[in-house]
Amino acid sequence: MAFNDLDTYIPRNHTDSYAELETLFDGQPSQSAEHGPQGRLFDLPAGLHVTALDSHHLQIGDLVIRTEVYALPSAALIAVIDASPGFRQYTGLDELMTILRDPDADVTRFRARLTDVVARGLHAGQPPQLVTPSSGFTAVWHPARTQFIRTPDGHWFTVLAFELTPTAELEPAAQLTTFGLDLGSSPVVCAAGGDGRVEMFGGPLPLLDALRRRDGYSAEERRVLRLLTYAAGREEAEAAIRFLARTASMVYAEQLTIEGMWGGFIATGRLQATLDFHFSWLPQALFRAGVPFKRVDARGTSQCCHVHPDTIGKRDGKHFICPRCAGVQHVDVNAARNVHARGLSKYGVRPSFHWRRRRRRAA
Repeated sequence: MAFNDLDTYIPRNHTDSYAELETLFDGQPSQSAEHGPQGRLFDLPAGLHVTALDSHHLQIGDLVIRTEVYALPSAALIAVIDASPGFRQYTGLDELMTILRDPDADVTRFRARLTDVVARGLHAGQPPQLVTPSSGFTAVWHPARTQFIRTPDGHWFTVLAFELTPTAELEPAAQLTTFGLDLGSSPVVCAAGGDGRVEMFGGPLPLLDALRRRDGYSAEERRVLRLLTYAAGREEAEAAIRFLARTASMVYAEQLTIEGMWGGFIATGRLQATLDFHFSWLPQALFRAGVPFKRVDARGTSQCCHVHPDTIGKRDGKHFICPRCAGVQHVDVNAARNVHARGLSKYGVRPSFHWRRRRRRAA
């Protein structure tokens, strides 16, 4: 990625829109996609304008397609909403998130409020909801640069392009250190620093988990629950990005592929923004913040002891037990420290480029 390139995020399109997309791009030139899903990359046909209608729909000329517009980091989603005057949202989504985070709230109270929010319908002219305005970045959406990817097995993705700029909130700390990351579901991210620091981001929301296990929701209520689930994960992922952008001299993460993941983790990771964070948001945000980022071999990071890398330990829930170590380690911390050790061994410490963020803000 070059410094002057636009940043891109690639939400999935719904299968209901595949036929329209096939027709729109039939006979159109394409090239091999270099980033994101493998497949053929199509440019937006000349003369077509793109705007977002709501969290699940884009309009391309006269064509309306279903896509996960909500599956963006806060700065990008705010930019899309601000550039789409007709963007419609449910009123009261932020209040629903507050109830979800209230330890004293129960399912009955939330269900009643959810029903009321959905009954009032979608409305335009509202400020962006379920986002973090102080995410550490601002963004400008370039709808004319929208592209589309068709995978070999016929799935379609939309490529949305942005100019991402870090804010003064991400000024680097006086003392920086290297970090290794472990990806999970609870926590979403565990960061282990070369100075011994450990930070965890994301934890369970018992009320949300209880709600998702219940039946009897309308299609609209299920969509709102999906928005809330994703927003909760987005908030934690962006907290991790802000922390790393301010405190890291270099970040190492696992080299993962969808093909190598457990199906349950893939489903959960898509719902709560974990996969988008790992594959897309984190590397692009750190690049803009001037923090070097590298990936390492993921094999064995959760099974081997970071103190004795040649020793396989035993996992018991969130506990990791090495037969050669005294005591019990946290399984996510052990994995993050393995990633950190592999990163240091393979790449060492690269100089950070915080001058980039100063130059971008001054431009």
